[in-house]
Amino acid sequence: MLHHGKVVAQHYAVGFDSATPHVGWSMTKTVTGLLVGIRVAQGRLDLDGVALRPEWRGDGRSKISLAHLLRMSSGLAFDENYQNPRSDVVRMLYDTPDPAAFAVRSKLGSPPGETFKYSSGNTEILSLLLRESFAGDDEAYWQFPHQALLDPLGVGTATFEVDASGNLVAASSMYAGAHDWARIGLLMLNRGKWAGRELVPERWIRFMTTPAASARDQEYGAHVWTSVPDVLTRAQGERPELPADTFHMIGYEGQFVSVVPSRDLVVVRLGLARLNYSWDHEAFLHAVVQALPSRDG
Repeated sequence: MLHHGKVVAQHYAVGFDSATPHVGWSMTKTVTGLLVGIRVAQGRLDLDGVALRPEWRGDGRSKISLAHLLRMSSGLAFDENYQNPRSDVVRMLYDTPDPAAFAVRSKLGSPPGETFKYSSGNTEILSLLLRESFAGDDEAYWQFPHQALLDPLGVGTATFEVDASGNLVAASSMYAGAHDWARIGLLMLNRGKWAGRELVPERWIRFMTTPAASARDQEYGAHVWTSVPDVLTRAQGERPELPADTFHMIGYEGQFVSVVPSRDLVVVRLGLARLNYSWDHEAFLHAVVQALPSRDG
């Protein structure tokens, strides 16, 4: 836990420490969102550009924008069911050498921009678009996460996996130690600035952490959760109230980087909660916030 930018509490199981790399699962999506923002700021990607894939010409998918992919409102029909071994997400990540190509082949299930539907396929398509923004320079693409983001943050434990086709596994496969995951949260808390340098534009952090219009329950921004999904709380009825500006990076086994700007707080949780409702992150984070001094100095 970081409060006012300093580690104020930490605890590890036997055999683990702050530098032990942990898979972030879908916390990796937020890292991908930051990388896309850097590339947009460099003028190499267009947030609102459409006709992103030649395979989508002549049908409704040609209206999908980068913003739709980031906000999980592309409209692509993609089955994100981790319990079904033949679901789209399982087949994409474990049964194909080219996950992005698999996701690109998805049909349209609803008009782009209208419906929030969480999909790892959206993020794998973003990885392909990131790669193409380097115009064939794969070495620059593979080094980009470290050169543009992780190295300036001092993240030394990170590995960002690459699939068999050469694309970053942008939906699920960055590994890093607890302190390094916390650094990414602290960067977002600091609105994209690190050691006096702007790594990610402040407006991009604002875009990522603002609930999307398509997210009817205000639960999602642009590759960032703005509330905790039901399966990661045990609350029956009324749920613990967190500060309104709280946002989260979330992995599917209950990995969290939670950021509370109004309390200058970053909380990292890297334990495994394989069963739905077995980890109550809202209750945990509420207890942490309540334990802080009533007036942060």
